[in-house]
Amino acid sequence: MSKIDVDFYVGSNPYHLFMTDISEWGVIADSPSIVEITLPGSDKCIVKYWDKGKVNVANSNTLNLTCPTCTDANKVTLHDGIYKIVVKGSPETYSRTRYYLKTDLLDMEVDKLILSYPKYYKDVDFSKKLTEIEALIRGAEANVRFDNLRLAGLAFQAAQEAVERLGNCKGCK
Repeated sequence: MSKIDVDFYVGSNPYHLFMTDISEWGVIADSPSIVEITLPGSDKCIVKYWDKGKVNVANSNTLNLTCPTCTDANKVTLHDGIYKIVVKGSPETYSRTRYYLKTDLLDMEVDKLILSYPKYYKDVDFSKKLTEIEALIRGAEANVRFDNLRLAGLAFQAAQEAVERLGNCKGCK
C-alpha cells in the first residue's frame, strides 16, 4: 500500500487564491477529492472539486461572490483576511487543513503610502510607523502559521487600522 499524504501550498494576488497540490495520493489517486474554502469572517465553506497534482485557482466567481454566470471580466478582488482551506481525499479521512492570511490589498495600501511619500526614509516618524505596520503584518502571518488565529486576526486588524491612520494623516506627508 503506497503512502497517502495530502498536502498543498497556498499563494494569492488581489483576485485569486492559488492552491498548489503537492500531495502523495497513493492508492486514492483515482478517487475524487474536494476543497472546502471558508472566507474571512464566514463560518460556511464553499465546496469545489480538487484537481490533483495541479494548481487549483479560486476567484470571486468560483467562490460565489459574484453572479454564477459571470465571466473573468466580472470578477472582483478577494477580501484580505484569514482563509480556511481543507483538501479532502476519498475517503475523507485523508485530509489537510491550512489557514492562509491573504494580505494583497493591505500590501498595496502600504505600497501606496510609500510611493506617496518619497522621502519616507528621511522621516524618522513616518519610517517608524511603516516599520510598526510591517511588524504587525509579520506578526499576523506568524500567528497564522502557528494556528493562533485569534491573535493573527487582532494583529491583522491593527495593521489595517494603522495603515488607515497613516493614510489619513495630513501632517505625515
